[in-house]
Amino acid sequence: MSDYIPGYRPGTEGTPTKVYDIRHLLLSPEATKAQSDLYQAVWDHGDEVPCVRNPEPYTSDDLPTDREAQMMCGSCPMAVKTKCAIFAEIARPAHGVFAGNVWGRALAEAMKDEGGAE
Repeated sequence: MSDYIPGYRPGTEGTPTKVYDIRHLLLSPEATKAQSDLYQAVWDHGDEVPCVRNPEPYTSDDLPTDREAQMMCGSCPMAVKTKCAIFAEIARPAHGVFAGNVWGRALAEAMKDEGGAE
């Protein structure tokens, strides 16, 4: 098995590459812990979490503006929003809305300019 797969590499928003090193897809132990804490907070609050009720806008290829992202996450319980922000800072997600912040806008724009990932 190759250590590389086709696609864009997370964390290279200024210079997207067309290859993922599989190691970039693995979470660090710190990010795994933060993700676990986030999932527990989401579990504790269930239907109060807007991205659980309707995940599409948070992961869509058409990312919202910063203001829209803040409004989308505005009704999220503070315990969940805090864990979400911690997870995003540690894991540095390639794309999506986390705790009212948009991640991956430059990458999404680069992909659009090239007509999508090959």
